[in-house]
Amino acid sequence: MREKIVSLTSAGVRRLPEMRRHLRAFVCDDLFLGQAAPPQSDARFWPSSRTTLNCMYQTSLQLRFDYYDILAEIRCSLTADLVVVVGIQLLSNLY
Repeated sequence: MREKIVSLTSAGVRRLPEMRRHLRAFVCDDLFLGQAAPPQSDARFWPSSRTTLNCMYQTSLQLRFDYYDILAEIRCSLTADLVVVVGIQLLSNLY
């Protein structure tokens, strides 16, 4: 269920009622299609609200840090490209 919460949070689900609706549909329609769904007391398939919120929060933090890492990588790449271009221009001015 954690993977599903992570994927839904990454897709933009931010509210607990919406997440619970998606999880209910996932369990009933995908995992147990044509079978009886597990009891609501089974935390493996029906995580508590606090567990779901914690997972959503951790995922949102990870996405935020991934975003900053991507920006830093782009910034380093652009800086390196700029250094190469300026170095080539300086060398061409010498000859």
